[in-house]
Amino acid sequence: MLENSIWHAFTSLDSDQHGNVTKSRLKVLTQNLGTLLDLADQKVEAGISEFRSTPTLTFEHYKYYLTHEVFSRLPADLTPDQLRVYHEAVEDTCWVLYRPTAMKRDMPTLPEECVRQLFRVFCCLGELMSDPDLAVQVVMNAGEVDFVASKFVQALGRVWDSADFQQLAEIIHHFKFTIFLAFLETRYTQDMETEALREAIDDVYDVVVEDVVKKGPLQRRADCVRGFRPLWCVLTPRDLRCYRRRDDARPQLRLPLSPQTQVVNLIEQSGVRPNRFSVSADGAALELAAPDYKTKFQWLSALETAVSFSGSPQGCQRHLAAARRAEWHQTEARQHEDDRRRLSQINIMDSTKAELEKAEEERKLAELEETRLELERLLQEEKQAKRDEELVRSAQSRVLRQEWEKREDLERLQRQKREAFEVLQKSKQRQLEEAQLRLREVEEGRVKLDRELKAARCKLITAERTKGQVESKLRVREREVSLRQSAVPPGELALGHVWRGCHADGRVGVAAGFADVA
Repeated sequence: MLENSIWHAFTSLDSDQHGNVTKSRLKVLTQNLGTLLDLADQKVEAGISEFRSTPTLTFEHYKYYLTHEVFSRLPADLTPDQLRVYHEAVEDTCWVLYRPTAMKRDMPTLPEECVRQLFRVFCCLGELMSDPDLAVQVVMNAGEVDFVASKFVQALGRVWDSADFQQLAEIIHHFKFTIFLAFLETRYTQDMETEALREAIDDVYDVVVEDVVKKGPLQRRADCVRGFRPLWCVLTPRDLRCYRRRDDARPQLRLPLSPQTQVVNLIEQSGVRPNRFSVSADGAALELAAPDYKTKFQWLSALETAVSFSGSPQGCQRHLAAARRAEWHQTEARQHEDDRRRLSQINIMDSTKAELEKAEEERKLAELEETRLELERLLQEEKQAKRDEELVRSAQSRVLRQEWEKREDLERLQRQKREAFEVLQKSKQRQLEEAQLRLREVEEGRVKLDRELKAARCKLITAERTKGQVESKLRVREREVSLRQSAVPPGELALGHVWRGCHADGRVGVAAGFADVA
């Protein structure tokens, strides 16, 4: 598992991010690793200069060198505790190199110690992957992120929303450390107290890195006082440690575990504290009591798990992580196989489809060829029609030109007629105006004659009226004359005849006659 932390240190030394680090830098890192592993006297860094004839090394080359020139020199009889100390020292050194990169964050909410603990959790559960399109990198599977994040959220006293995380896992299948850290900080650490975050990270760190199977309050039977004393107990596959208080650095009692360790559920007795059980190992025995019945059986199950993994150098959580990783790899392999089979079926379908499309394309090509020949025939007919049309158009143009010439002649005649008509119309207009003028003059003469006729009529009427009056007077006068004639001489009678003649000639004569008579 050291390769994960060493890879992070290697990438920190790769300033250009090209996947290669100069041998001078790797020589310093190797020297520090040799010192931490108590191999400083063997100068494990000396062989880097001669290893491969290149000024730089890739991570695969450097890992090969560490495996065969550094880690192979460790004693074969190292105890699990010694291996654990070496492991922690190497990871702390790698953290020192990777720390500047890890601490560059936009919205940091976790303190540095919590980030260091998450780094070790990531290195413990992550895996080194090599992608053909990408460089070698350490990533954590989405399932492991689900495991760690659920532990962290539950330690904060919240409910883990697995469905919400699955939506993210469908997008991101593998998390790098920076993405893993950003995911936890942006999703679950906002508006949380620092102390609560520390405790939650400690719980996750204890489970994954320290391999703590269970921890919590128990009571131990003390024979000297014939009673039970409260303790804080921490159970790992290596041992069961009991502390007086939770914050104590050193345990009051440590019981190493082995496959021969016996865990016994003690029968309940009246007058004796309930929920008791005992743990026996290497001739030592502890009688413990849980707060309640449920907690007792949780401790019994945890002790059985710890004892079953006590002989394994890998530890409980790493074993479970390896099993989960193997299951995920099998699932991914099945998915890849399904995808390959599906792809094969798709390829067969595509091949069949291509053959059908080819046959259809050939049929369409034949139809297109027939269509092309038909179009060529139609094109020839169209060309002939166009030639005939050109002949017709030329004849039409000739006829049209003749028509235009005739139309121009007709327009010229019409223009001449129109001009002659205008002249005639002007002449007629003048004659009309002259006739209208004469008519007005005749009308005026007629009106004048009418007035004169009317005046003459008036005079005639007056004359007739006067005539009547005169005639009346004449008749009267004639009677008077007749009466007088009978009494006048003959000469006077002759005058009367003269008057009558004069009366018959006109009024003047009559008047003169009347004057003579008078």
